Amino acid sequence: MASSTQGKVAIVTGASSGIGKATAIILSKAGYRVVLVARREAELNSAAQECPSETLVTPGDVTDEVFAAKVFEEAVKKFGRVDVLFNNAGISLPAVPIEDIPVQDFRRVIDVNLTSAFIFTREAFKVFKNQTPRGGRSVKA
Repeated sequence: MASSTQGKVAIVTGASSGIGKATAIILSKAGYRVVLVARREAELNSAAQECPSETLVTPGDVTDEVFAAKVFEEAVKKFGRVDVLFNNAGISLPAVPIEDIPVQDFRRVIDVNLTSAFIFTREAFKVFKNQTPRGGRSVKA
């Protein structure tokens, strides 16, 4: 009997290292075709080599709305649909006293860790609503 995950498609942000990379590999081993998203192309390519299923490497800035739309467009073009979005992209502030942290650094953390999840989820729901069969899942790690 075929697995219920066989041939499904997952987009994983923050897939170049840590939880995102591990999740991409686990999903791939479970039969998902995986779209790997992060800034660092070399690390994404390395992660993709560890995935036994078909992959699509899409390096770029997760806070960029145009980039997010392009990721979903390329995923649908290559795989025909998207079943799962795993929002995992994240950065942290430097380990310094709070009074030494510029507000623009804090805003960048919010943009990467929170706003990007909104941007990618919004794009995911556009796809989820218009594919057959309809639907999909969005996770924020």
